[in-house]
Amino acid sequence: MRKIRIGTRLVVGTSLLIAFLLGVGWLGIVAMADMDQMNDEITKELWPHARAAQLLADGAMEMSRSGDEVLLADDDAGRAKAVSRMEGARRVAEDALARLDALSHEDGERRILADARRLVADAQPLFANVRQLAQAGDRGGAMRTMEGQLDPVLDKLETAANDLTERASRAVEAAAAAQDEAYRRSRTTTSVLVVLAVLLAVAFAIPMVRSIAVPLAEAVGIAERIARGDLRAVVDVDGADEVAKLQMAMKLMADKLAQVIGEVRSGADALAGASAQVSATAQTLSQGTGEQAASVEETTSSLEEMS
Repeated sequence: MRKIRIGTRLVVGTSLLIAFLLGVGWLGIVAMADMDQMNDEITKELWPHARAAQLLADGAMEMSRSGDEVLLADDDAGRAKAVSRMEGARRVAEDALARLDALSHEDGERRILADARRLVADAQPLFANVRQLAQAGDRGGAMRTMEGQLDPVLDKLETAANDLTERASRAVEAAAAAQDEAYRRSRTTTSVLVVLAVLLAVAFAIPMVRSIAVPLAEAVGIAERIARGDLRAVVDVDGADEVAKLQMAMKLMADKLAQVIGEVRSGADALAGASAQVSATAQTLSQGTGEQAASVEETTSSLEEMS
């Protein structure tokens, strides 16, 4: 690793970590998008679908109760009220069928919707017939028409509505289960990736820190020994990064200092030798001067004796 520059190592390691984190973030965004799509499917399609199917079932039951109320009404006001409830229930059923038709995509469900629409249409004239017989005072005929013709139609309508409601409920439950499973899968994947990211970061950081801190500590120790005047420190240069270059520079500095000190010592020795020679020469000159003075004195004494 020390063959690579520290800056390059840091850039590469940081880039890899950022890329990994971006990958984790992208997976999280994809998972959230899938869950959002599932949620939209439930809230915008399946739940309205189930609600419309339930409204159709409620409308069918209300139409059946309205028919019974027509038979049980004692006056025109009661029958008019029952007729009004029947019309309201029919409109609710038709509105529910229109919603279901827009939300249904399966062929089997569309066939059920077609049957339900036909049954609602068939129930209207039968209900009008029951009302006319009841208004005419023919309760027996109204009862026979109700039980023999209208009730079977309304029973089939209720069966179709219940079938649609059950289909919609199963679809909602399946979508909710799929959403829960997607959430659990996304949570597990994210947790595993986060743990993996931490492990990779630790696995990358430990050798990275050691490759910088250990040789840097060695370089600091060598610098302290040189500062104390110990130039015998052996500098082992291994690698080509900035710390290795620092170690090489310190090695060259120590060698240069040792060379300079050696040159200074040699110069001092040469200077000491020259000083010794100068001292010897001075002594020789001093001796010669003494001898010359003695000779002059002897010559002077000889001249005095001759005089």
